Amino acid sequence: MNRLANQSMSVLDGIFAIRGDLDGDTVKDERVFEKFLGCFLDGQQYLMPLVRVEEILMSPKITFVPHAAPFVVGVLNLRGQIITVVDLYRLITTNYSAIDSAARVVIIEEPKIGRLGILVNGIANVHSIAVSRIERQNIATRELVDDYLTTMAKLDSGVFGILDLDRILSKVWLP
Repeated sequence: MNRLANQSMSVLDGIFAIRGDLDGDTVKDERVFEKFLGCFLDGQQYLMPLVRVEEILMSPKITFVPHAAPFVVGVLNLRGQIITVVDLYRLITTNYSAIDSAARVVIIEEPKIGRLGILVNGIANVHSIAVSRIERQNIATRELVDDYLTTMAKLDSGVFGILDLDRILSKVWLP
């Protein structure tokens, strides 16, 4: 009799099991992670997809380019390849970033256009974030940041904006 009761309960558990949140959303798999590089812009930490990062340079020699766009810091020579360096803070806020000893140039690779250097105020660390903790958001700010932040990540230490590198590249590389 006890075995029959256990079988009945397992059938009922399958029928009445909640699959997702009570408001109808489905639960994302907590075991699927994406990696992000934490970087600072004016003291605020943002994330960028680590899969797009090729390398991080400490303090390369950047050559000024006259008549370049305001957000272009200049170019650098990386093992014989000339790479444009963009001030990410200037691009998304129209203010200049402070270049000090913590500043880094993040080299990203874009298959269609090649490499690009992104100047940030500092590097935090690499975060492995469960896909279920990443949400698409419409963010309204007084700066231009909302054009480049379309997703947010919820971590134990806070909520961080994820930079949309495709939107950033579309602004940098005009057709």
